[in-house]
Amino acid sequence: MEAAASVAGLIALSDLVVTKGYQYYSAVKGAIPEINELLLEVTQLYGVLNSLRLVVERLSQCKLGVQQDMIDQAIIKSEYLTTCRNNLNRLKVILAKFDPTDQTKLGLLKLKALWPLKAGETQQITRSIQQNKTNILLALQVNEM
Repeated sequence: MEAAASVAGLIALSDLVVTKGYQYYSAVKGAIPEINELLLEVTQLYGVLNSLRLVVERLSQCKLGVQQDMIDQAIIKSEYLTTCRNNLNRLKVILAKFDPTDQTKLGLLKLKALWPLKAGETQQITRSIQQNKTNILLALQVNEM
């Protein structure tokens, strides 16, 4: 059950990042296109995490006893999920500064300046999330065999 809670937390975090991210991106005209690419990756990650949640729930219903504890710990300690959580938390902190109600010219100028990452840094986080997504998808495919 711990694994299901951990995955559910990541799903909620990715949902928050996607929601706030698209609000930011649509409010700031001329935002760097890398932000949109990043948001697309996080949106896809959200779907992959939901698939992982379903697998974890299905495994927890199998009444595996001690093996279930081992599965939970393996999932929770997974470096992919840890990296994923770190990336999503970093984006959450960045987007927490965004106030979607301030649509004045000054407010929009501040918004544009709020994105603290350069294009290259944004691309690096995007690649990291892509890699996490790919690794989780591969693990899901192995589970289906």
